[in-house]
Amino acid sequence: MSKKLVVCVCTYRRPKDLHRTLLSLEGLTFNPDAPLDVEVLVVDNDPARSAEPLCREMAQDWRFPIRYAAEPVPGIPAARNRCLDETTDADLIAFIDDDEVASPGWLDWLVTAMERTGAAVVAGPVLPIYEKRPPDWLTKGRFHDLQRLPTGSEPAYCATGNVLFRRSILKGGVRFDPELSLSGGSDVLFFEQIRRQGHRIVWCDEATIEEHVPASRMTARWILRRAFRLGTCVSLTEAKLNGQRRTLVKRSTLGLAHIALNLAALPLVPMALAFDTSWPIRRLQKICVGSGYLYGLMGFQYLEYKR
Repeated sequence: MSKKLVVCVCTYRRPKDLHRTLLSLEGLTFNPDAPLDVEVLVVDNDPARSAEPLCREMAQDWRFPIRYAAEPVPGIPAARNRCLDETTDADLIAFIDDDEVASPGWLDWLVTAMERTGAAVVAGPVLPIYEKRPPDWLTKGRFHDLQRLPTGSEPAYCATGNVLFRRSILKGGVRFDPELSLSGGSDVLFFEQIRRQGHRIVWCDEATIEEHVPASRMTARWILRRAFRLGTCVSLTEAKLNGQRRTLVKRSTLGLAHIALNLAALPLVPMALAFDTSWPIRRLQKICVGSGYLYGLMGFQYLEYKR
């Protein structure tokens, strides 16, 4: 008997990117010995329902059923929770972002890894694809490169950009936290809560996804602002998981260390530039992460997704 697998795509005013994502899903390949009943769910977080015409058009002649749902409550957690609510009949749930492209074997690799390991959650790598030629310092610093791990290992964190999980893990009542609607990090918190309920999360390095990186994200300003935001998210999510006092001691120490050590290294910039053009940005990035730790400890959020 085939298992029902729903691929969820949350979107907000990215019709061109979404079109590219859906086209990649149509090209998925599967092992014929492991039949799957695949469906694609698009949850549109735009009140104007900008993704609906595209979904209706593609659903007319498409390999898999496409289901459209509009989520009126703004924020990524609300859209992700709507995905959970719309997939009550699924055995497996996968997430891919609306600015990503799946490799043909992406989903098959995730399913295979899940079957082989018995894990409840399987995550994979997201590889950057640049809109235009990136500056030298950006490629040398690998600022858009995310984690790569041996298949079967357990990742330090898990996000919704490339993941498959058994719907049965939701019986524990975990949801995406709406308090993180505008700052991000609700997915990392969600899967860490799942892990702490005793569910195993493993990595599948063959299950690759490519992320479109526009020119606007290829600047030092964007890299540093993202680093600050990630720092705040770490403090906020750890406080929810481990308590404010424990997080305060750990992240204040690390935050001050990040700031002090990298500020002390800045006089070396002229000499370092001769060997590595990314070095100064890397130092500033660590300062921003440390500053984000402290900002988050005070209960503040950096509202990157504010509309």
